[in-house]
Amino acid sequence: MKKLNKQLLLVVFVALQAWSARAQIPIIPDWSYDQANNVGFFDPSPSPEQGYRSIGELRRAVFTAGANYVSSLFTPSYTGEVIRVSATFTNLGPGTTVGQAAFAGATNNFGSTLPAYKPNVNYPWALANHVAGRELFATNTLEVAFTTSAEINFNYSTNESAPFRAGQESLFTTVIHELIHGMCFANSINTSDGSFDGFPTVFDTFIVQDTNNPVSYTGLTDVERLVAITNNNLFWNGPLGVAGNSGVRPKLNAPSPFDPGSSIAHLDTNTFNPFGLLLLPSDSPDVRAQVALVALERGMVYDMGFTPARPQVLSIAASGGNHIVTATGILNAKYRLRFTDTLTNGVNATNWTALSDIVLSGWNTVTITNTPTGSAGFYAVEIVP
Repeated sequence: MKKLNKQLLLVVFVALQAWSARAQIPIIPDWSYDQANNVGFFDPSPSPEQGYRSIGELRRAVFTAGANYVSSLFTPSYTGEVIRVSATFTNLGPGTTVGQAAFAGATNNFGSTLPAYKPNVNYPWALANHVAGRELFATNTLEVAFTTSAEINFNYSTNESAPFRAGQESLFTTVIHELIHGMCFANSINTSDGSFDGFPTVFDTFIVQDTNNPVSYTGLTDVERLVAITNNNLFWNGPLGVAGNSGVRPKLNAPSPFDPGSSIAHLDTNTFNPFGLLLLPSDSPDVRAQVALVALERGMVYDMGFTPARPQVLSIAASGGNHIVTATGILNAKYRLRFTDTLTNGVNATNWTALSDIVLSGWNTVTITNTPTGSAGFYAVEIVP
């Protein structure tokens, strides 16, 4: 199976009786370029495989589904937070590149009360808005593009069990991949001398060299860093990414020679290719069965400052002395019941015991049962990193 690069274009509480819907960060697409030219996301050509719906309609539907999934990963840090995205289908040149992304700009030293904030670090605009807790940039904060090459035959399914024809490429997983790149998954280095363009990106600050004796990537000299980017020995050192990888630092892609479309801001192909992760530089044969980010990928994004989503509780029912919580959540995420100080309402949290953790196996709901050994009125559902 031919592997197709997904490139990054570098720019040098719940109450028992009442609860509210889960807040997410809406991702708003700007398709104006394609709409004006009646191509890409507005291609009127019919698709016989999809009930003769237009190709443009299918593409918009898949992009929206991918954007909604990415939205489901995060809780807003301020009222009205949105992520605006310029999205087009365009000529990405020769070869097998299916998509690429860029942040529209980066900023630094804007100030924040969030613990994740770092001074003297470049934040892509979408992440800067979130970490700042206010809208610094009220425009498109990232740009994504998908190929119009006749060599690429996109599949428009959003279901991991849907059949693919030989040679097809998933637009859905490509959308997720590129959105994450443009939001935060991006490094910055001058490959001629190993220096940063002003400040390192927030992604850069979590990189270490040599997992046995880790040395900060940003702490290397320019000459040392120039060597490091092709030494196949770079790892992620953020606590949530490490936790999501069973306590092991996730290895990053650092092959020799340096590949501007694949190096550094992807997970290592040799290590993770068999698992079909979405943030690899190219698709593995297994990626079609993995239509969501796994824990280590989500953890890396949360390490950089995005706030994890809290599931929306749909119902709480009592049955035989147990309480059953039904909630929506993130696909394949792990959950458990937990008290927080703000939700216990003075009740001793030790009076409640979660029977088990649950791994969400579908898009819709997860059900968790716990048994109270005392009286209580409030509890919360939390993602386990």
